[in-house]
Amino acid sequence: MRWLAWTLAALLALVLVLVLILGILNHFDENLEPTTQAWLKPEPQTVSPQGNAYFYFYGFGSRDLDPAAAGKLWVEQNQAPQKPIAFSYDRPKCPKTGSCLDYTLAHRAEFDVSIAANTEILKRYQALIAYPRYEEVITSINNIPQYAPISTGAGLYLAQQTFGIAAHQRDAGNNLLHHLQFWTEALHGSRSLLSAMIAAAQLKQTMQVVNEFIEKQPTDMLPIKVELRAALQPLTTIDQQKFMTHLWQGEFYLTAQVLQSMGHNIGDAMGDGPLDQDRSIPDKTKSAFSWLFYQPNATLNLLRRSREANGTPISCDPVRTMLHPINPVGRILVCISQPDTSKYGERIAAMRQSAIQLTDKLDKLH
Repeated sequence: MRWLAWTLAALLALVLVLVLILGILNHFDENLEPTTQAWLKPEPQTVSPQGNAYFYFYGFGSRDLDPAAAGKLWVEQNQAPQKPIAFSYDRPKCPKTGSCLDYTLAHRAEFDVSIAANTEILKRYQALIAYPRYEEVITSINNIPQYAPISTGAGLYLAQQTFGIAAHQRDAGNNLLHHLQFWTEALHGSRSLLSAMIAAAQLKQTMQVVNEFIEKQPTDMLPIKVELRAALQPLTTIDQQKFMTHLWQGEFYLTAQVLQSMGHNIGDAMGDGPLDQDRSIPDKTKSAFSWLFYQPNATLNLLRRSREANGTPISCDPVRTMLHPINPVGRILVCISQPDTSKYGERIAAMRQSAIQLTDKLDKLH
C-alpha cells in the first residue's frame, strides 16, 4: 500500500510539474503580427456624419428622435437603440421560388393594408434612400441596427413601385432605380457580414423584379435603361475575395474587442456569456485554466489568420484543440467564434452573377 501511495504521489507530482512547465511555456506569448496590429484598428471614416446614410439607417427605428440624430447618438454612445417606433410586421413577402412580380400583383390588397399601417416607416425609408453615401460604423459586437423596420420599409417600398410600374407610372421606375442604387451603395459601404448580407438580399429581390419587368413590360424599363446599367456596374465588377476579406476584417475587429476586454480573466467571462461551454466547471477553475494556458497575442494572431483565410477555416478538431500544449484556451475561443464562411461568399457570387445576367438583358433591350 505504501508503494502504491508513493507511486500515485509520484504520478501526481509528474502531472503537476508537466502542467506547470506547460503553463510557464504558455506565458511566453508571441508578438502581435503587423497585419494583426493593423486589423485591430477600426477603418477610418471617409464620409462625413452629415452625409452618411448609416446614421439614419442606425436610428431608423427611433420613436422620439430624428433618425439621423438618434443614430449618431447611439453609435457614439455604443449602445443599442431605445424606444423603437411602432410598425406592423404583418406584410406579404415574395416566395423564395417563383415570380416575385406575379406574387406582388396577386396580393395587392394585402400589400395595401400593410402599406397603410406603415406610413411613417415608408416616409423614413424614402428619406433614407435619398442619401448618396453609406459607410458602416462598427463599434461593438452587441451594437447593431434594428433591421426589422428597415426591411419592412424596403419590402413595402418595392411593392409600391411594382404597382406603379405595372400601371405605367414613370416616376415608379425612377423610384425603383433609387432603391437599387441605395442598396448597391449599402453593400459596398458594409463593414460587417450582417450588413452586407442584408444589402445582398435586398439587391437580389430588386434585381429579380427588374428582370421580370424587362420580360413582361420592357417599354417601362427603357427610360431608365442607362441608369439601371450604371447602377449594376459596381455589382458586376465586385471582387468577391477582396470584398469578403474586407468584411472579415470588420468581423475580426468586433471579436478581437471582446477577447481584449477579457485578457487573462477570460475564465470569468466564459462563465457569464455565450462563450461558456460547460457550466458544470467552476468559474475559478476556468480562470485558473485560462491564466495558465491562454496567450492573448497568439489568440489574436490565430483569429486574424482564420478570418484572413476567407472561407478556409482553421482545423478545429475538439480533442486536438483541447490537448494542444500551446494556447489551448485561445484555440478553443477561435474555434467557437468561427462561423461557416462558405454561404456568405456564395451569396455575393450569386448576386454578382445575377447583376451580370441582368446587364446583358438590358443591353438587348431596345
